[in-house]
Amino acid sequence: MPVKFAPCDFTPGGLKVVRIFKQAVELLPGEERQAFMRYKNSFIEEGIEKGRQANLDVLRKGLKLMLTARFGLRADALVNRLAQLDLAALDKLSSQMDADADFDELI
Repeated sequence: MPVKFAPCDFTPGGLKVVRIFKQAVELLPGEERQAFMRYKNSFIEEGIEKGRQANLDVLRKGLKLMLTARFGLRADALVNRLAQLDLAALDKLSSQMDADADFDELI
C-alpha cells in the first residue's frame, strides 16, 4: 500500500503548499497577522510542553523500574514520590542510581 503524504510533509508538493501558506500569512493585515502568530505560537508552546512532560514520564518510569529492581519493596516510598519530583531532582536521582549509591544516599 503506497504511503500518502499530507500537504505539510516535506515533499515537493508539500513545500509548495507551505510556501503559499507563508505568503498568505504575510499578506494579512498587521493586527490579524499578529493574532494568527500568537495563535500559532500557542500551539508550538503547547507541543513543547507536552514533549517535556512525555520525557519526564519516561524518566520517571525508568527510575521506577531501576529502583524496584535494585531495592524492591524498600523503594516504594521513593517510587511513590517520583511524580512530585522536578527534572533537577529526577536527574540527581538518576545520577545517584548510575553511581550505585546506597538506598540511604538517594535524594
